Amino acid sequence: MFFDLSAIITDATPYLLWAIAACSAMVGIVVLMTVLQRLKNNRMDSVVREFIEKIETYFDNRGAAVNLINSTPSEIRAIVTPKYFGAFERFLRNRISRSDASDWDIHLCREIAQKSGFTKKKRRCTKSGRMWKRAMAIRTLGYLRDSQNRSLFREVIDQSSSSQLCFSASMGLALMGDVEYLIRIMEKLYPDASLGRDRALSIVTAYGSAACPKIAGLLTQNGMSDSVKTVFLDYLRINSYKEGQESIVTLAKGSQNPEVLIHAVEALGIVGDSNTVSFIEQFCDSSDFRLRLKSIVAIGLLDGAKSEQKLRAALDDPDWWVRRNAAEALVAIQGIQSLEMVVTEGQGVSPAARIAKLVIDENKFGRKRMRYRFGDYEHIS
Repeated sequence: MFFDLSAIITDATPYLLWAIAACSAMVGIVVLMTVLQRLKNNRMDSVVREFIEKIETYFDNRGAAVNLINSTPSEIRAIVTPKYFGAFERFLRNRISRSDASDWDIHLCREIAQKSGFTKKKRRCTKSGRMWKRAMAIRTLGYLRDSQNRSLFREVIDQSSSSQLCFSASMGLALMGDVEYLIRIMEKLYPDASLGRDRALSIVTAYGSAACPKIAGLLTQNGMSDSVKTVFLDYLRINSYKEGQESIVTLAKGSQNPEVLIHAVEALGIVGDSNTVSFIEQFCDSSDFRLRLKSIVAIGLLDGAKSEQKLRAALDDPDWWVRRNAAEALVAIQGIQSLEMVVTEGQGVSPAARIAKLVIDENKFGRKRMRYRFGDYEHIS
């Protein structure tokens, strides 16, 4: 059976032409949309540059800034018009969104926002509209650290079922240093912080190091979940809050939860001292290898020379990572010769001797492992 190819091609030609025309139109539309979007972005970038050049003169000149603060709302609205509100929001995010932003910058931005009508507009945006826009409006208001927004943030946390809105409101209270509401934030957003640890920790760290004394005091408070306590322990460790040592030890003494103990020992490795080592030693015999591992690392970080016996015993631990960290802790505290003796005594074949030889070779050739590196021993030059 033979096909008349010329007839088939002739019949299909209109359809092919339509297909080519449709594809060409789609490509044209995509190119046009790309060009228009690019033009829009260029215009926005131009507006942002224009605004930043104008506004930064006030932040770089204290005298000009004082004059701006003393200006009337109408005078400030002439400088920060609604046209620049998008650029001003981006400026706030870059200038004062961090917890370590200067008080002067925050005060100046707050005055500009209030007198220009920017704050009023953002408050309206928190009441209606798309969820992500409402969340962004709340987040932007949080940058300003305005006490008048405290009730708004608390109301959102108490009444809203949206995690986006609650997170933005929580960050606003964090930047304002509202530690009194921190427990409520954790209860609402993270009843089990292990399911949202990163976000929970990001809220707590947004309080900055100034909140360390109050958060250390919360550790021993009753009625708080253990998962939230682990987040607070991580916060104190990140901020190296030495004065929190007593609260951490008190918490660890009264807890049977291995997760709490693991985070407490890890924190003590940073905020503790040589007197803390004797307390940490007891966990070197735990049935949980993670707790044994953290304890060995903490002893090495605290230069626990009196714990040599515990460290040597850990060289025979059934877990390979515990043995390895014990060997590294011994090197940090006593030097490489402490492991050379282990190799000799074990004739190079025992588990302790093999791990000792591995760590000796790594030190000899300057090879530093990266995985499972819990901390460097800074007291060793």
